[in-house]
Amino acid sequence: MRVINAFRSIARNFEEILTALLMAAMTILNFGNVLSRYLFKTSWSFSSELLMIMFEWSIFIGAALAYKRFEHLGISVLKDRFPYALNFLVTIIIGIGSAILMGILIYSGLLMVQDQIEFRQKTSVLQWPAWVGGASLPVGGTLIIIRIASSTVYTAKSLRAGN
Repeated sequence: MRVINAFRSIARNFEEILTALLMAAMTILNFGNVLSRYLFKTSWSFSSELLMIMFEWSIFIGAALAYKRFEHLGISVLKDRFPYALNFLVTIIIGIGSAILMGILIYSGLLMVQDQIEFRQKTSVLQWPAWVGGASLPVGGTLIIIRIASSTVYTAKSLRAGN
């Protein structure tokens, strides 16, 4: 039972855990590079490329986290302009529109990753497959759609109940 509860806790806090790990790794890597530059007069050439890849992933995971926490500013700004009676409908329209936009981005990201794999593109310094960073768009977009759906359903239910 403890294993199941641990798995549920990790799944429930997936975005928080992954974002924290990425941010910690980015901070340590960047700090290490700065120290190396000032103390040893040499830079870690791989660090900027690795930081960029981690940053790409943190952007999309952070966006999913914003939806999860109902902190997606653009939606509340739009919804708050309408009378309370229309908030339910506006919430549904915004959720559908956001999901469609993310679907388009996921599709574009999949095409990009497909090209990166097909043409065997590699990163310039680490010589990693380029899709390692590129996959952040379709994977992160999928997480965002899941969170868009859950936050839209939750908000719509709350509005229906009059909360």
